Amino acid sequence: LKEAVYERILVLTDEEIDELVFEKWFGTTVNDLVKLIELPLKKELNILEQLHKRYAETLDDLEEESTKLEAELEKLMSELVVR
Repeated sequence: LKEAVYERILVLTDEEIDELVFEKWFGTTVNDLVKLIELPLKKELNILEQLHKRYAETLDDLEEESTKLEAELEKLMSELVVR
């Protein structure tokens, strides 16, 4: 296998050599640059999503639920019979 590799190296064209060198030195550069931008953005988006979930319920929602629960409590208390 090593001999086949060495023989192949000897017959590489300039274009093939250029492609291999480019891939070796710059092959992942674009992906690495994208990750430099993408990772902090994903982190920020995750934080925003957590904040949205945490604070999705507004004061109006809480007041409405409180009013419903108070009305239900009043109804239950009115049904309560003391003997």
